[in-house]
Amino acid sequence: MQDVERIGRPLEDTGSPILLNERFFGGNVVSTFIPGDSWRIPNGPFVRSIAANVLVANGLGGTAFYSTNPTVGKVLKGSPMIPTSIETADGFASGVAAAEDTAQGFFADRYESTSPEFQALFADSTTMLKADLDNLQQVFKQIRSTGNVDTELDKVLAEAERQLRLANNFIRDASVKDKNNLVKDANKLRTINNPKTSRFMLLLNAIPTLVLHGPARVRPELDIEQAKLGQDIEDVEASIHNIDSGPVGQHARTCAARDMLRPREVVDALRHEANRFAFGLFGVFDTGRVWPDPSGIHYGLGGGVRFSLVNINVNLGYALNPHPHEAIGQGRGALLVTLTYTNLFR
Repeated sequence: MQDVERIGRPLEDTGSPILLNERFFGGNVVSTFIPGDSWRIPNGPFVRSIAANVLVANGLGGTAFYSTNPTVGKVLKGSPMIPTSIETADGFASGVAAAEDTAQGFFADRYESTSPEFQALFADSTTMLKADLDNLQQVFKQIRSTGNVDTELDKVLAEAERQLRLANNFIRDASVKDKNNLVKDANKLRTINNPKTSRFMLLLNAIPTLVLHGPARVRPELDIEQAKLGQDIEDVEASIHNIDSGPVGQHARTCAARDMLRPREVVDALRHEANRFAFGLFGVFDTGRVWPDPSGIHYGLGGGVRFSLVNINVNLGYALNPHPHEAIGQGRGALLVTLTYTNLFR
């Protein structure tokens, strides 16, 4: 652990006397120059061996100051958040990477599916597929109307009708739009060619059996509709590939990678930086000065022990003041007792 802080600030010389409440006072506790500001700028020199507000130049505060505050530490004993036996286990690191890549891929698909190009593809594709389903529905009705449906044909036809009905439900459910008038589940179109889950593929695969058992006079129509549905599925798949490999897909992947930067940093911090608990030593060496001050530079040299629980740190130690100025209330040193937290996700 290493931490170095160097600060300094002069007051502007306006030629007029500087009020006491505008002067600089230092010690082991200093206030913030601008409370609540995003930059942490102390309003005085920070020297941990001198009590608060006792580093006061000639007793009336200073008109300028500087200080440096290096801190070093060493962890003697610690227990990582993720045990070493797990971190080094076969497949753990690759599993974490795969999970992160899966999340990034999900974000990329989401970005791409909300693009104008993908939304237009979804509208055109579902219109085309809906026409295919309507045509097949008419053929199925013709088969039912013959009145010559035996048990085996009825079983096969019922399965095809079920898949057709579920395919229609897919189009209906996936076409729901959000408040921005975008089809929110347009990304489901990517599953259209999955032989195990796509209702369109399951319907397509049910047609050959129906051709085998169905009436001879409707077989040509079934063959035509089967070929049409199969071709339309291939066309949709090709169109999705073109979007993936084009500028829209590249932009979506760039946005997804950007969104995953912070989650990856958090996961990395939990894996490699966070401890369940840790015990160690630390050392400090402070220098500080205010002007005008005839005594020059003041020092703080010391150290102590640190106990950390996850990101909460308890520090206990002592800082020695080598050259105390007792006339203005400075002692030989000061205790170091602090309760801090470490931002693991900075």
